[in-house]
Amino acid sequence: MNASLRKSNAISTATASDVDQFFPPPPGFSKEDARLFRGLRQQILASIEPENFLERIYANEMAHLLWQIRVNQARMESLTANAREEGLVRLLSGRCADLPNLISGLRRRGTDATKTLTALLEDYGLTQVDVDAHAHAAIAGEVVNLERDCDAKRDQFDRLVQSFEKRRFLIAERLSRLVEIKRKELSPITPQVTGDDV
Repeated sequence: MNASLRKSNAISTATASDVDQFFPPPPGFSKEDARLFRGLRQQILASIEPENFLERIYANEMAHLLWQIRVNQARMESLTANAREEGLVRLLSGRCADLPNLISGLRRRGTDATKTLTALLEDYGLTQVDVDAHAHAAIAGEVVNLERDCDAKRDQFDRLVQSFEKRRFLIAERLSRLVEIKRKELSPITPQVTGDDV
């Protein structure tokens, strides 16, 4: 193993343990979520190759923002998947004597529950359009809020990345100027040739 690869592996290991030590996963995470979060953060660390503790803070914050976007997206998917059920609850509350058992039967895809639902909708002059409208109304507010939060988190992430890149650029610029100054200081002084010397 060559020296640069050993150095890279040592930095990567140190970075991961430092970040875990100072920035553990958020409280309340399951073991699986903590593992996935650490994996996400490790990908960011590998991508930006932080050079100091401050840059590790950037990586941790990037991971948190991406994780929150992921959680919001999963919540939206869950809401959408359960929207029909929510719509039926809204639509049939007060119209069905045993609504919890009907919903439970529909979850199991029971034929009796499906027949009961069809009969109820016919009795009240309701259609699938009514069910869909109530389903949409049941989740619309929360989905809109989650989408807004996702957009805000994406904007924060973009600004964080830009700030990180700007910081790196400024450091590189300072180092370049320092190298130029040192080069001038170290360059030999060339004697000035005058007419008297000729």
